[in-house]
Amino acid sequence: MFPNIPPEGISLEEIDDFNFASDVQVKNVEKKVDAVLVENKRLADREKILDMRVKKV
Repeated sequence: MFPNIPPEGISLEEIDDFNFASDVQVKNVEKKVDAVLVENKRLADREKILDMRVKKV
């Protein structure tokens, strides 16, 4: 899905913006990143709890 290459002699102002990733792909990646951040937060909280338990023992 590589964009069409413009003909020679065209200026940069005449070239449209290349959209390499669709909005759907970007939204999917954002959802995955959000899920990873939530999981990391959950694991960090669990690690703190386990650390406190170890210190008690």
